[in-house]
Amino acid sequence: MGDGRGGEKNRAQLILVGALALAVALVSLALVLNASIYAENLATRANQDEPARISALQQEVATGTAEAMAHHNHDNESHANYTELETRIDASIREWSALQLQDSAREGRFVDADVTSMTRGTRIVQDDGSQFKPEDDGLLDTVVDLVGDSSWAVTSREYRIRDFRMTVERDEIGGGTTVYTEANVSTFIGKLTTSTSLSTDDPTPYTVVYDMNDDGNYEHAISIYRPDSDPDDVNFTYYNTSTGSTTTCTLDEAPATFDVDVSGGSVEGTDGACEGVFDFQSETDDPYQLIFVEGEEIEGDYQLVVDTEKGTFENDYDNGLLSSLTCSLLTCTFEDYYNPHSDDHDSSPSHTSPYVEPAIYDTDVLVTYQSERVESSSTIRVAPDEP
Repeated sequence: MGDGRGGEKNRAQLILVGALALAVALVSLALVLNASIYAENLATRANQDEPARISALQQEVATGTAEAMAHHNHDNESHANYTELETRIDASIREWSALQLQDSAREGRFVDADVTSMTRGTRIVQDDGSQFKPEDDGLLDTVVDLVGDSSWAVTSREYRIRDFRMTVERDEIGGGTTVYTEANVSTFIGKLTTSTSLSTDDPTPYTVVYDMNDDGNYEHAISIYRPDSDPDDVNFTYYNTSTGSTTTCTLDEAPATFDVDVSGGSVEGTDGACEGVFDFQSETDDPYQLIFVEGEEIEGDYQLVVDTEKGTFENDYDNGLLSSLTCSLLTCTFEDYYNPHSDDHDSSPSHTSPYVEPAIYDTDVLVTYQSERVESSSTIRVAPDEP
């Protein structure tokens, strides 16, 4: 009769081996499941990262295009014409795109930036540090004789305007007690359109006036002046003719020379305190005519870019499209307002101010992004320092 204990031992060994095999199988299955979950998580995170990458790419393209436009628009010592400006800006974007393509290809991605269109504009410049007056001072003399204040149309009609900035000499800023409050704004407007004048003892400061409809009704005004109480300070006052509200900020102990970024809404040294003076620009989506009042009460440099080609800009003056008092009484031409700045490569640059030169107002860029999971294509419009 056989020994039963040997059979029981064998069964125990079989059970043990089976348990070990099952344990190994369960561990293997767990490893497979964990690997699958890990891979899925990686894929999910990768997909979640794609929108951020696309957004970052678009921002990089916008920044790079703005820098290229600013560089080539402002570097006009060579008298670049529109075709040359467009070629140079396009080449800058293509060079940037080629470098990005090389870097992204290593990560299995494709990125591209391609210029699709540009808007030709005009850059208005004063860079000789003089008073903010037109080329022909006689234009102002006539107005002063008639209405007591001097004003001139920086643009002959309404345009979109960007990159409006000034560099101002503090000690050359005039004083002024007639800042446009509810009591006297109607008289001020009347002075620009009729022969009515205020008392000569009530001086008017340098003021930028915005005519939103090119109809002689001035919706917004910004004055820059030094208060009598402290001539080292500079005040900035905004007046809204529709509501009668005013906003004033003070640049305490202003530097001898300081910058005013009108389009950007900032004044050097104020840490954002003057943003409220320029806030109205975010609401002015429509084109407008720009007028300087009392340009003799300030000295320095300024520039701005309008969305109209230089030839059209000049013709608008010659064709008498001005609605200001000055040109309803006189026959105004472009050269009464601006020095005829040559675009001829064989001529030396003329720095008699103010003058105009070709510029690119905005650029449309097609931004493409492709990976294994995502394809994106969008067009962004770049207009540096547009309010």
